[in-house]
Amino acid sequence: MKKKLIFLLAAILVFSFAGCGNKPEEQQDLYPDVKIGDIVYYDPTVGVAEEQLKYVSKKGTSITDGYSNTTGNGYADQEFLATEADNKWIVIAKKGNQIVLMSYDAKVGTSNEGLYIKGATAYLFSEQELHNICSIYGHGKGAAGESLYPAAPKIGVPGFDEKDAPDLIRSGARSITLEDIEEMTGIKSKEQKEKATKYVAEKNNSLSWYNDEFIEFFMTDSRPNTDIIIPSLTNHVMGKPLFTYYSIRNDDPQIKQDLIEYLFNVDYWVAGRMVFSKADSCDFIIPSVNMFGLKSSVLFKANSNMVEDWIAYSKIRPVVVLAAGVELKPSDREGFNWEVNQE
Repeated sequence: MKKKLIFLLAAILVFSFAGCGNKPEEQQDLYPDVKIGDIVYYDPTVGVAEEQLKYVSKKGTSITDGYSNTTGNGYADQEFLATEADNKWIVIAKKGNQIVLMSYDAKVGTSNEGLYIKGATAYLFSEQELHNICSIYGHGKGAAGESLYPAAPKIGVPGFDEKDAPDLIRSGARSITLEDIEEMTGIKSKEQKEKATKYVAEKNNSLSWYNDEFIEFFMTDSRPNTDIIIPSLTNHVMGKPLFTYYSIRNDDPQIKQDLIEYLFNVDYWVAGRMVFSKADSCDFIIPSVNMFGLKSSVLFKANSNMVEDWIAYSKIRPVVVLAAGVELKPSDREGFNWEVNQE
């Protein structure tokens, strides 16, 4: 009898501990029929005050003595406006019962052009500026209150004096980021990025491909290095090898195919910054996308004798995160799979 009691007690203890170790049940997918690549109708203007649909990207002041700005594109004031016509979106992810959308097409400003950016000002603050422009698409009914940044948006120079962007406009929308590109292509690790960059160089027969084949820019200003005092962009960077640049070609065999037809179909800026630092000079780079893949634009170049500012141009591509549990209805609209219930 004693042996039976001991055995019974042991069984109860095993069962109890097994129960304590059970993992919590996975969250139920509220959108089991919604697939990556589906097209969703979402109108960013529904229920939104007029002033929330407009954003003016400011030029900012020239940087000659450190960070006198907290934002700016470096080129000129440029206005962007969200309209009812901006209603076509692609499902790019499902995260925690929230649907993540990317605009079907790239967006332009009220002048019917994308965003021009220039020089050191744009390099330091463009990531924040791109997110703020895209924020106008995230106030519509059904959008989340926060846009689920893959990584905290920064200003400054990667690897040296980065800090969290201080002047972000909060909404359910943001710019597409390098982290989004990595997630959608599947090219995430250092080794994968190095392999992708080598593939680009091989296909273009030059390791300097990004500086003479794909960049749409022109030099507008050169001046002696002593005229510009930006320690983080000269003394602290130049001479310290730092290479955060990489590129991806649209036919790279590493790329996941889920969203390839939408990812590299138009030209647009990507929120992020890169550095290519050598012993005697440093290039400060903003990433963008075109039909060939992920490319780059040099905005600011410094060496011991000269500083060069560059102008670059591309369009805007917003990402919108829908509120958790928002209703998606099958759509009867031509070209759409779903529509957000904005009633």
